[in-house]
Amino acid sequence: MRLLIAEKPHLAKILRENNLIEHDTEIVFTFGIGLWRYTIPRLSFADIPFTSPPALIRPQSYKPRNVLLGLDGKAKFSVSEEATNAEREKILNDLVEYLRGQMGEYKEIICAVDCDRTGHGSAKQLLDKLEWTENSDVPVHCLYLMATDKSSLENAWADRTENTWHQDSLAEKLARQQLAKRTFDYWWNANSSVVFSELSKWSGLIASPLISKYELMLLCILADKPSPISESEIIRLMDRWKGSGKYKSDWCQGVGSPMSRTAIFVRAMQRGALSVYTEDRNNAYSLSAAGKAFVSQLHKKTFDPDLPFRINDWLSRGDYDAMSRYIRTVFGRQIRFQRNLGN
Repeated sequence: MRLLIAEKPHLAKILRENNLIEHDTEIVFTFGIGLWRYTIPRLSFADIPFTSPPALIRPQSYKPRNVLLGLDGKAKFSVSEEATNAEREKILNDLVEYLRGQMGEYKEIICAVDCDRTGHGSAKQLLDKLEWTENSDVPVHCLYLMATDKSSLENAWADRTENTWHQDSLAEKLARQQLAKRTFDYWWNANSSVVFSELSKWSGLIASPLISKYELMLLCILADKPSPISESEIIRLMDRWKGSGKYKSDWCQGVGSPMSRTAIFVRAMQRGALSVYTEDRNNAYSLSAAGKAFVSQLHKKTFDPDLPFRINDWLSRGDYDAMSRYIRTVFGRQIRFQRNLGN
């Protein structure tokens, strides 16, 4: 038997259509960001700045979908829309228990994910749950896919045994970078849930969900725009963001990923941070009064135009100490600044 770890159902479907997945293969899906996420702790102002290691995880919130397909292609484990948090947790616990029990039966685990941090990070998350190591009896082989045409798929499939997951592999490097990113986001979100939630309430913004690192950047970037701009211009601005110029590169790091930028914009709208102006059926956006009030109460160094570049640098080096120092500096300074505002 084999186990295929697939990031997306679509990729598994393509592999099947090209007769690459054999009938002895079970398929488990990670859905890009993984099956679990860190639980943000309930903090008090005395806990800020907070940089303790993540302690708890919980299932991701998913729409109805199959998580594991059996040898017959039918679902063995699935999550429904009506499932409660406790039910989702039980389903994933049962999934892990089942796969652990199968580890002695698998002769190969095939990793079919996008060749990036997110894909390999989600695969590693599952492998860790299964207590797999490179010394385990079953090898993990990676499909480093750059395209999904028939020739690329066949070549990647044929070469997979040459791409074993081990401590020095590309897969492990990308997975470690994703773990570092998830840790930075955990620290940011934990501190934001206290510091920026208070500031949101003072300013008249909706405080929940918490303000992410790139939503904060978007608000600060728009604060410098003298007139409203369209949604497409906002997305283009995020895509082509070059920061202060300190980090020299032939390409732009961008604010957020291509998949997340629209969601960041929508969240800012739903929070009440943006106002919309309509002319000739065309919408343009600028900071609302509440959005301006929020930005005006930020310490002048809280907005970091180079944050995407710093993060990329930290991840490439696995520099947890630098990430921790940054979080402690930014949020420690901001909470002291808020205490001096006199609200």
